[in-house]
Amino acid sequence: FISLDQPGEGRHKCAILPLTRRLAGLLIKKAVRRGSAEAWENLPKKADEEETMEGWWVQAQELLAFYGLKIVAALIILVLGRWFSKALTRLVQRLLNNGKVDPTIVSFVGHLTYIGLMVFVVLAALAQLGIQTTSFIAVIGAAGLAIGLALQGSLSNFAAGFLMIIFRPFKVGDYIEGAGVA
Repeated sequence: FISLDQPGEGRHKCAILPLTRRLAGLLIKKAVRRGSAEAWENLPKKADEEETMEGWWVQAQELLAFYGLKIVAALIILVLGRWFSKALTRLVQRLLNNGKVDPTIVSFVGHLTYIGLMVFVVLAALAQLGIQTTSFIAVIGAAGLAIGLALQGSLSNFAAGFLMIIFRPFKVGDYIEGAGVA
């Protein structure tokens, strides 16, 4: 079917199922040039049920072709990105183990690396689908700032513990006194 506004309004809305866009465009131009009632009456008003189903099927195939390729590309990005993230995490863990770093730190840095890389992979896959990722990045940044400010005291204790594991200022059996407590 085709529905048109009255001539002279400057806008012509066209919803086409069975006709090609080119044919509809020619019919609209003809109607606008003539500006007469008979040109409007000559335009088809309804499509047959078979033509409507055929038009729906063609439209579904076009949508599947367009979005299907985007979905396949996003899935490829996810699969390859996950593989790359795991490989890079194993490399980081191997380098830390070769440097004789504490196993707790190796595990922590490995998980942190994997999660960070997967965030980038998911954002890249969403961008491939056509979703604007700038808002996600802003939310992640704001959440990080809010969590950092909320856990300021706890994070300072965590950082102190992390540094104690790295530098090992004392060994098992050492006598330690802190804040008047032994």
